[in-house]
Amino acid sequence: MRNYILLLSLSFLFAFQIGKAQSQNQSSSIYVYESNGEAFYLVLNGVRQNYYPQSNVQISGLVADNYSVEIIFKNKYLGKIGPIACPVVDATFQYGQSIYELSLNQLGYYQMQLKQFFPGFTLMPTNHAHHVVQYHSTAYTQAPVYHSQTTTVVNGQENQTQTIQSPIPNYNGPIGCADWPIEDAQFSRALRSIQAKDFDRTKLVVAKQITRANCLTSAQVKQIARLFSFDSGRLEFAKFAYDHTYDVGNYFIVNDVFDFDKNVRELSQYIANQ
Repeated sequence: MRNYILLLSLSFLFAFQIGKAQSQNQSSSIYVYESNGEAFYLVLNGVRQNYYPQSNVQISGLVADNYSVEIIFKNKYLGKIGPIACPVVDATFQYGQSIYELSLNQLGYYQMQLKQFFPGFTLMPTNHAHHVVQYHSTAYTQAPVYHSQTTTVVNGQENQTQTIQSPIPNYNGPIGCADWPIEDAQFSRALRSIQAKDFDRTKLVVAKQITRANCLTSAQVKQIARLFSFDSGRLEFAKFAYDHTYDVGNYFIVNDVFDFDKNVRELSQYIANQ
């Protein structure tokens, strides 16, 4: 019986060490989201990981067992969370993907709650169309750029070149969301979904839902705003969409959708206060 218990203990210890060793050769990711669309910075070990505030952020390439996490909201009146220690591996030190939700507690303060953990699974970074950032331990010195990497073979040797891309040709102004704007086919489906609703209030709910999950261009915001029958709906949507717009330097074109100048002034004042 003693030999059996000893063997069982050694088996557990062996599995524990194997799990930890495997995690050291792999990496984890952490996904944090705020379901109401409040934008924030995700700070790991004292370094801001997303250059622009976003309502959902995923960091990949995490090789340590846990990280010091801090949430700093774009809206300073919401306060901040942390720093707090967040594990990114399970009890056996297996890597995976941790999903955390930012939500209000009973006292009206934000808290960070682990919702799910997927062992052995982690989403790698993509060039665009997803809030994914490769973990970095040094602060940004300039805004990140989108790029594609191509590989050519010359005389049996690989040469890699990078091509800087822009979703809006010749646009060099300020950027409001770090994702690549929604593609035309997806945007057309989104427009049809909003257009299918009979009332402005319902259209607004759907439009916000779509906008919260995507990055738009100023021209796309203008197209959606035109779907509302009254200036009140156009104004509310235009305010909401500003934080989810790529080329905010072009946002003045949204003014064209309003019937009354007072709404143009109110939108301009809202943007000036951001």
